[in-house]
Amino acid sequence: MNVAFPAALFFALLLPGFLLRTQFKSPERTAPDPTPFGRAAATSAGLALILNALWVWLSSALTPYHADWQALLLLLSADRGTAFEAAVSRVARFPVGPFYYCASLCAFAYVLGLMGRALVARLGLDREGGGWLSSVLRADTPWYYLFNGHDSLPRPDGVVIAAIVETEGSTQLFVGLLAEYFLTTDGQIDRLVLRGVSRRPFNAGNTPDEAGEAPFYAIEGDYFVLRGQEIKTLNVRYLRIDSEEDRATCPPQVHTAPGASAGGSLVAPQVEGGR
Repeated sequence: MNVAFPAALFFALLLPGFLLRTQFKSPERTAPDPTPFGRAAATSAGLALILNALWVWLSSALTPYHADWQALLLLLSADRGTAFEAAVSRVARFPVGPFYYCASLCAFAYVLGLMGRALVARLGLDREGGGWLSSVLRADTPWYYLFNGHDSLPRPDGVVIAAIVETEGSTQLFVGLLAEYFLTTDGQIDRLVLRGVSRRPFNAGNTPDEAGEAPFYAIEGDYFVLRGQEIKTLNVRYLRIDSEEDRATCPPQVHTAPGASAGGSLVAPQVEGGR
């Protein structure tokens, strides 16, 4: 009890900083934050200090509640003397104030982190090659930037994935539009969800058939799931659509040869990267 209560109170004071940092620096939904814990904790503690200072000032200016620093220091200490009991009694007489303070500050930090990340992404402040500001604001999530085409200008309308998958007795090339992706706890690809998927044996090369088209075979279905552990090589191609009519018709099946249009009149896609 001598250690548990001050530790819980200290954690409650630091929690807004962790919430703000987590929401701002982690655009990925499934991958954990790869930042070393010491650096993440130091940054979160600094943010928590700023947020608490702001909230104490606002609460004093806008509400009848004021910070009781003496009571706070006593509650953070391990001393269980008369002064500590008196501080607990003061808090117990007005429990609504501390509760509203912590709850409102945590909610503010959470929303501020989300809005800050959305604003940075919208303005492209974390785009690669943006100087020192980009290095500060850019999250350590390479798959997010690759699969969203965030560093490509203009932003792509779609992302075509070409994946080489080894099956029993053969190697297949699957091509489709990326609909969703999921990562493992260590930040690697868990699975890719594709639309408009086609396939062909990889050892067939790029030899056209008699109709002049690449020998791909369409896979029926709304979505196709590729497991990350089955993917040997991945190619990422960004698509840009010329008109709204093309946008409405894309994709039927994206089994086009490199540089050809897919699902309408498309600008010749650029190969931005692959992993």
